[in-house]
Amino acid sequence: MKPVLKYPIFFLIAGILHSADFAGYSGSFLRMGTTARAIAMGSAFTAELDKGFSSYYNPAGTAFVESRQANFAHQSLPLNRRMLAAAFTMNLPPTAGVGIAWISAGADNIDGRTTSGKHTQYLSTSEDALMFTFSQKLRSWFAMGINVKILYHQLPMNSDNLTGSGIGFDLGVMIRGGNMPTLAFMVQDLNSSYNWNTTSIFEEQGKSYKELFPTIYRVGSTYTLGNFFFVGDLGMITDQNSVLGYSIRLGTEYTYKDHYFLRVGYGNSRASVGAGLNWSFAQKNDAYLDYAFVIEYPAGSAHIFTYAFSNFLLIFNLSFVSVGAIGTGFLSLPASASEIALGQNPSMGRSNWANPALGETHSSPSYVDVSYGTWLSGVRSFTAHIGSSIGKYKTGYRMRHVSLNDLEYRTARPTDEPLASFGASGSAVDFYINGSRDNIKAGAALRWVYMDMHTESSHGLSLDLGGLYSIEDNIQIGASILNLGSMSKFKIDSPTLPLRALAGVSVKLFSESNPILIGVHTEYNSHVSGLIAGLSAKMQLSSLALQAGFRSSKNVVSFSGGVGFSIGMYRLNYGLLYGTHQLGIPHMIDLSIRLP
Repeated sequence: MKPVLKYPIFFLIAGILHSADFAGYSGSFLRMGTTARAIAMGSAFTAELDKGFSSYYNPAGTAFVESRQANFAHQSLPLNRRMLAAAFTMNLPPTAGVGIAWISAGADNIDGRTTSGKHTQYLSTSEDALMFTFSQKLRSWFAMGINVKILYHQLPMNSDNLTGSGIGFDLGVMIRGGNMPTLAFMVQDLNSSYNWNTTSIFEEQGKSYKELFPTIYRVGSTYTLGNFFFVGDLGMITDQNSVLGYSIRLGTEYTYKDHYFLRVGYGNSRASVGAGLNWSFAQKNDAYLDYAFVIEYPAGSAHIFTYAFSNFLLIFNLSFVSVGAIGTGFLSLPASASEIALGQNPSMGRSNWANPALGETHSSPSYVDVSYGTWLSGVRSFTAHIGSSIGKYKTGYRMRHVSLNDLEYRTARPTDEPLASFGASGSAVDFYINGSRDNIKAGAALRWVYMDMHTESSHGLSLDLGGLYSIEDNIQIGASILNLGSMSKFKIDSPTLPLRALAGVSVKLFSESNPILIGVHTEYNSHVSGLIAGLSAKMQLSSLALQAGFRSSKNVVSFSGGVGFSIGMYRLNYGLLYGTHQLGIPHMIDLSIRLP
C-alpha cells in the first residue's frame, strides 16, 4: 500500500517545484477539460475514463468503454469565450474501441477597429479539432490508442478572415484492471500545428509559416483509499526542441453512501470544487448529475453542470459563467417557480430559500431540484438544490446564478456605438441545515456570494436564520432573517447585502387529500423603500397543484400564478408574474426528482 501512495506525493512535489502557466501556447482549447466531474477534479484524467469523452484525455481509454456513448457539451467561459464538444465512442468487439469527436472553442464580441481607432464591427474567432480515435487491448488489462486530429483556426481581420489548418496526433497507453491503481502514459499533440499563409491579408509582407503546438508528455495514476478516489498526472511540456516546464493536475472524489460525491481539484491553472449525484432512472444507477465550480484568475469563475444517463450514454453539459455584475439584489429574487407563483412566504411552500426552516415533507431521503427562468429586463436565473435527510435533520447544498448580457459601456459623451459590451452576473453557493422538536422547526444557511462589476469583483459570506411554529397541523407561523453578512470592497466602495426580515402565516383548509392553503406575509428589505405585503393561495387536486399570489409594495403591484404536476418521483412546476413595472413578464420552470 505505501509504495502506491507515493504517486500523489510525487505529483504534488514536482508540481510545486516546476509548474507553470502554459495557457498562452497554441492549442490550449485541447487542454481545458470537458465534463463537470473531470473539471471538478482538475482534469487530471490521463488514467481515468471520462464518461463520453474518454479519448479526450487518453485515446487508450476508449478500449475500456463497455457501451456506446454519445456526448454534447457546451461551456460559457469568462470574457465572452465559449467551448463546445460532441463525441461518439463505442466498443469494437472483441478487444478494440473507436470514436469520433469534434471540439470547438472561440470568443465573441471582439471590438474591431481601424488603425485610426474607429469601431468597425464585432468579431469572432474560433479553433476547431475533428478527432478520430482507435484503441486496442493487447491484454485484458493493457491497451494502446491513437487520436488523429484535423485542426482548423480562424482569426478575424475585420473584412477578411485569416485561417490556419493542420494535423496532429495523440498516443496513449493504459494499464487498468482489478483493484490495482490505474497507470497511464500519453503523448499529447505530437506534430500538431497550424499552417498559415498571410499573403492574402498583408500582400507583399505576408508569408507562410508553421505554428507548432507544444507537445506534452503525461504520466498519470489513480488510487482508491476507502471512500476517497484520487487522480493525478504530471506533464512535461516541450516545444519540440527543449523542455518548457512541467504541469501538475490533481483531484480527489469522496463517495458518500454510494450515490453522493464531493470533489476538489487543481489543474490548468484553475482551482475547482464540485459535487455529484447518482440514481436509478431506467436501470440501476444509470443516471448522473454533476456540478463544478471553477475559479480562473483573473478571468472570473464558471459553473458547469453535466447530466448523463448510461446504457446508451447521453450527456448534456451546461455551464454558466460569472463575468460582470448584477448587484447583490439578485439575492432577493425568487429562486423557483413556486416562489414566483406564491411569493416568498416564510410559512408556506416547500422551498427554503425564504426560510431555512422550511423544506420537503415527503419520506424520500434525498432529492434534486433544478430551476431556470427569466426575471425583469431579460435577467436570467438558474438554481440547483441537492438535499438529503440525516437522522432528524435535513441538509443540503444550493447554488444560484443570475446573469444579464449585452450591457453597454458608454461615457458621458453620446456616441453611436458603445465603447464595449459586457455581461452582468452574481452567484451564490450555500449549505443549510434544519431540524424540528415538537411543533417548532429551526434552520440556518451559510452562504458564499460572488459578483463582478465590469473590471471589479467582490465576494463575501452571509447567514440566514429562520423558524417555523405549527398549531395543530393547520396553521403555520414562520419568520426569517436573511443575508446577515458583508462583502469585500470594490476599488472605492463595498456593496451591501439586501438585509431581509420576513414574517408570514398560512392556514390549511378542507381535507388532507385535496387541501387549500391560504397565506399572508410581509417583508422588510433594506434595498426597497417601504414594506412588501403579499397574499398566496394553493389548491392541491391529486397530482395537480394550482397556485396564485398577489404582492404590493410602495411602487409596484404584481399578480402571479402557477401550476404543478407530480408523476412518480418527478415533479414539474411553472410560475409567472405580471406587474405594474412594465419591464416584462418573469417566468420560471422547476424540475424536481425524488430519489428512492
